[in-house]
Amino acid sequence: MSHQGEQRCYLHPDRLARIVCQRCGRPICPLDMREASVGFQCPPCVTTGVKAQRQPKTVFGGTISANPTSVTATIIAINVIVFVAMMATGGSRGPIYQEGAMWSYGVMQGEYWRMLSSAFLHSGIMHIAFNMLALYLFGPAIEEALGRTQYLATYLTLAVAGSVWVYWLSSPSASTVGASGVVFGLLGLILVFMINSKQ
Repeated sequence: MSHQGEQRCYLHPDRLARIVCQRCGRPICPLDMREASVGFQCPPCVTTGVKAQRQPKTVFGGTISANPTSVTATIIAINVIVFVAMMATGGSRGPIYQEGAMWSYGVMQGEYWRMLSSAFLHSGIMHIAFNMLALYLFGPAIEEALGRTQYLATYLTLAVAGSVWVYWLSSPSASTVGASGVVFGLLGLILVFMINSKQ
């Protein structure tokens, strides 16, 4: 076996190897030296090491997001866009409201989408303003705690759960809209988080 200084880099055989990779033990040239926690490693070993590392999670097991307000901002934008479109097409008498509002009799006829679409409709400026303000204030904290995917799933689940509650309690001929059920659900989650943090 030749002296280590005369070994060839396993990635670039035309270059002399100066050290060996601390992970796989193969000779590498200075071009392929990647600083690691212990010594230097070759590029493939660095990539393998990164994949093997456990990704940081939120306290509730979600993936940590670089922008913990992205889902909240998107939901607010969707609500505002839907509201503007609804007002531009006739308000509560227009097709967007009529086809999207939570109407128990409609759900009985198989119009199940109303249980979700109604959470993105609002009856007026003050209605949407208060709901979106509450979402803006409390949503990011919950999104950061749960992670984007779990937060979105929680939001949609709360929206449907609120509609189920309306379905049970309201008159079949009454229509209901708004994200209030979601907002109250998120406030409840914050209360649970606060209680858990004190234990």
